[in-house]
Amino acid sequence: MFKKNVVKEVVSKFNNELDKTVVDRVLGSRKSLQFHDKERKMKSFENVMEAKKRTLNEKQKIVSGIKKPKNHVGVLSSYQIFTVHGRKHPLRKLRIKLFKKFKHFMRLNPNSYFESISETDLVQRLKFINEYNPEESYEEMKEKLKKLERSRCFQIWHDGSVVASHGHILFCLNILYDPAVFYTSSEYKEITGDYVDIQSQVESPELYLIGRCASNDEQLGYIQTRLECPSDLKRGLHLHEIDSDYDITINDTMRYFHGDGPAASIEAGNQKGGYYFCPNCNIHSRRSSHISYSYNQKCISLAERQRTVLAGKFGKLNSSKMMTSPFENLTANEMKEELLSRNVDISPYKKTKKDLLPLLKESLHGTKRVPILLLLNPLQDLHQLKTENILSELPFHLKPRDKETFKNYFDTYKGEKDQKRCCDWRKILLQLTQMLHFKIDGLVHRLFRTLTEIQRILYLDDDYRNAKEILRLHNSCFEHFILLKKLISDQKLSKKMTKEKLYGKYCHNLLVHAPIQYRLVSGKSINVENEERFFNAIKNITRNTSNKTPGHLIGNIIVRHQAESIAREKYEFAKTDYLMNDIQLLGKNLYEQERNSFFSFNNNQIEA
Repeated sequence: MFKKNVVKEVVSKFNNELDKTVVDRVLGSRKSLQFHDKERKMKSFENVMEAKKRTLNEKQKIVSGIKKPKNHVGVLSSYQIFTVHGRKHPLRKLRIKLFKKFKHFMRLNPNSYFESISETDLVQRLKFINEYNPEESYEEMKEKLKKLERSRCFQIWHDGSVVASHGHILFCLNILYDPAVFYTSSEYKEITGDYVDIQSQVESPELYLIGRCASNDEQLGYIQTRLECPSDLKRGLHLHEIDSDYDITINDTMRYFHGDGPAASIEAGNQKGGYYFCPNCNIHSRRSSHISYSYNQKCISLAERQRTVLAGKFGKLNSSKMMTSPFENLTANEMKEELLSRNVDISPYKKTKKDLLPLLKESLHGTKRVPILLLLNPLQDLHQLKTENILSELPFHLKPRDKETFKNYFDTYKGEKDQKRCCDWRKILLQLTQMLHFKIDGLVHRLFRTLTEIQRILYLDDDYRNAKEILRLHNSCFEHFILLKKLISDQKLSKKMTKEKLYGKYCHNLLVHAPIQYRLVSGKSINVENEERFFNAIKNITRNTSNKTPGHLIGNIIVRHQAESIAREKYEFAKTDYLMNDIQLLGKNLYEQERNSFFSFNNNQIEA
């Protein structure tokens, strides 16, 4: 009885204190909890017209800046206002800068050269750049060669990273090497006597735009300023206004985008990751390990992705309203109308959001929005060979003796460096392939040989890109896919490895899309190793010269990076890259070991 009285006294005392302090406990709007609860109940009984009127007034206050938008937990607001900051170099300024920088590598033939060129030399010249057509007349061939020699192609790259605890996005621009516009390295050596890797020089990236934003859809805030520059490409670059020695006009085209997976997905309007991870085709991640299914996938253009979004009612309606995610937060009735407008049979399913959402995702195949910029063909980079995945998983599927041999060599080469770049993994792969010859199962060694062959072709200069290498890349990728399936079972993977990681976007893009892409452009032209090194330079500048306040970062980076680039061009000599020399030497030795034989070495066959 005594305990019950004590409990009652404590409860009554607590309730009295609560009643006294209820007015003092307020929300951000300076309303008491009691008044706020009463207001909430009143709003719940308002009619539809009053609710629409109240919502419209709140939206008008947000747009006019009187009221800040609320960040709701779990539900995205349709009216999110955010600010992005950035600085950029105008595209015309970069076009002029790149001409002045590389004009001694360009052909820049005057009009008199095309008027006096003989038909034999003209045909030979067009055959050299693979543009000869015997059905064209002499005058048509002259105009064709003149147009090709005076047309430069650009490609753009972007990626995000954290600088001084703030998310930043970096855009870089570079010229695509074209033997029709630039001299080859051998031609330049005949003219000057000096050997220069012209493709590497010409394709060095230039800083285009740097901005501060998160690594989400805030990146779309830079679309407007990016669209301002391509309109300048319609105007030719009149060289007599820049350099009086030349009286010709150069035309520039924005040809490609290249970047890593998330950046390519944003450009193509595809979702990041998920079941439909590939922005180039409609493959499902669960079927990415199926060889025949993977090679039967059709590549999708940006125009086809655009038609996919606009084919449905709400896809077209919400895209016209410039919504970044037109299919997000659709109700069950809206999903029903969207699927019916796409001629999807929904009769076997319930008309609930839970049942209709998978149907909508399947019909979209990962398409999230209209491509943000309609480039001719967005390409993923091919430097992501992801050799690390194969080398780390392979020991779990080898025989005991082969596992011990492999691990001894792998641990030795892997321990040379703590932090490894892409070129370090390339060197490790070449070293393992060379040292394990005749010491390990022939199929395992052949897996390494096919991967080194793929690596060799993708890093070749554009001068060596021909029909023979394209065919070898097709065959090597197909053989590597078969060996990977044969040696590493996707049903018996280790705990650290998943099927999506091993056979996901890196393996899929390399083995399925790389050979087709190699027909269009050299693998060396679209790898992004040089662009990704920009962030190291930016972080060093910020760490050493900035006070790390957000308003000071971008301007400081632009000025100091420009000053460092000018100083580097004037006062620094070319440095020898010893790591790349080692890779070239190892690759040359392996290529010479390749035997013209249909038979492969296998330990089991020799022992038998």
